[in-house]
Amino acid sequence: GASRDPMRAVQTKRYLYIFNPWSNGERVFATATTGTVTYRRLVDLAKQDNRLAKRLDLYKHRVPEELYDVANDPDCLHNLIDESGHQAALPSLRSELEGWMKRTKDPMLAVFQKRNDVACREAYVRKEEEEALERRKQRRGKQRSKRAPSKQSARL
Repeated sequence: GASRDPMRAVQTKRYLYIFNPWSNGERVFATATTGTVTYRRLVDLAKQDNRLAKRLDLYKHRVPEELYDVANDPDCLHNLIDESGHQAALPSLRSELEGWMKRTKDPMLAVFQKRNDVACREAYVRKEEEEALERRKQRRGKQRSKRAPSKQSARL
């Protein structure tokens, strides 16, 4: 695919932990959802509602790590990643995610292991973006060649 916004997550009965290596505060999350009526309505409402504006900003830009208490906040409205009362859950969630990444030979593993290194995350995302653009070019080239008349049909 052409995904440039890689994410990884692990969820337990209580918590959802999300790792967003692409998040740098400026990059905007690319998703088909932004073309929906619901999203456009959210953008309009956010102009007058500070709470919705903050939610929209989080949706668009995310943060490198997110932690939600899904037992008490099933809509994941409150990111608890910096809340002292939930820090004890992080080591096991990170460990579980890292274990899964190792078992599946996830190419993002090294980035996750250096998740606090902004330069490492940026290098990974730039590489992903370049590869996504190349895939897009290749797909477009294939689509053009399918539409172009073949030499044989041009002779008829």
